[in-house]
Amino acid sequence: MHTPAPTHSSLIDWLRFAASLAVVFRHARVDHWVNFEGLSAAGQAVPAALLAAGLRIGHEAVVAFFVLSGFLIGGKLWRRCSKGTFVAREYFRDRFTRIYTPLLPALVLTVGCVWYAQGALPAGYGLQFLGNVFQLQGIVCERIEGNAPLWTLAYETWFYAMAGAVAVLFTGTRAAVAPGRLLPAALLVLVSLACLAVLNASYLFCWLFGAAAAAVPLKFPRRTWAILGLVGLAVTGSALKQLSVLYAEGLSGQADLIHSVGNLLVGGAVALALPLLLDSGARFANAAPRLAIMGTRLAAFSYTLYLVHFPLLLVMRSHHEPFTTFNAVSISVYVVKIAACIVAAWLFYLPFERNTSRVRDWFKAKTPVPAKALPTHA
Repeated sequence: MHTPAPTHSSLIDWLRFAASLAVVFRHARVDHWVNFEGLSAAGQAVPAALLAAGLRIGHEAVVAFFVLSGFLIGGKLWRRCSKGTFVAREYFRDRFTRIYTPLLPALVLTVGCVWYAQGALPAGYGLQFLGNVFQLQGIVCERIEGNAPLWTLAYETWFYAMAGAVAVLFTGTRAAVAPGRLLPAALLVLVSLACLAVLNASYLFCWLFGAAAAAVPLKFPRRTWAILGLVGLAVTGSALKQLSVLYAEGLSGQADLIHSVGNLLVGGAVALALPLLLDSGARFANAAPRLAIMGTRLAAFSYTLYLVHFPLLLVMRSHHEPFTTFNAVSISVYVVKIAACIVAAWLFYLPFERNTSRVRDWFKAKTPVPAKALPTHA
């Protein structure tokens, strides 16, 4: 008897939360200590240098987010299209509510935090706010001040829009979608491509890597060698990304290309690792059920943590000058900041992201249902 492949893994949940936490680690470092060159001699010692380098992995965590998004959302979309169960209305409603239920309150929180930390809102802040509401940051407007990580949502939104529109066209060619939906879908594909063309295309490929890993899961007969190879691939990609940032001026204009290649290598490594995590999820849950449950609970508010940590850190940074050395006090304050972000994000999650399904049901109740659903197979 054929056993269906698992679609959930607590190990992937842990990866989701770990990636979000890595981004928090990276941003908590900003202005907490002075630049490395300005640190005291003790702060430039090898242990402190290693700590400073380790706190830079937020860039790689963002790539992991894109791959995970492709794996979880793109993979689910692929399965529905393959089985003939894709419904465009449901897909776009689900994506809209998933993004905006916690995002809109997070944007309001950002405004309040910027106002508190700076005493006033910057000029043109209203346009930044609207641009981020419509996911046009990095395309026609700057990312909103006080919440730099939201640049990634423009990518996510247009990935989702393009994938859904392609799915409409794909199912439409198989006889079932009303002709009137094909033209809007084609236009949405063109708009999505136009927006993504302005952005860094390597992130789109990372998203597609994740979708491909879900659609065509690989089996590795020699898991140990596979893991070592994936670690080597990820480390190489990470090194290229770091070099492109640290030595951008000396790379003769090739920094962007090197950075993109690093993205692709890290993204490829993460995508290839996901089937391993999926296969190992059941064994992990059986061996450590409490850790498995904890990972799922932490992953549940990882999106909210990503959305709100930066403005919260902005407020906390406004209460002290940057530290000039790595010592017990500066490291303790750093840890307290991260803990505060986690607790605040969980509290923010409870009234908003946690109720995404309720918001989704409300939209469903307000949306008229077609008189007759058309099948997606001839």
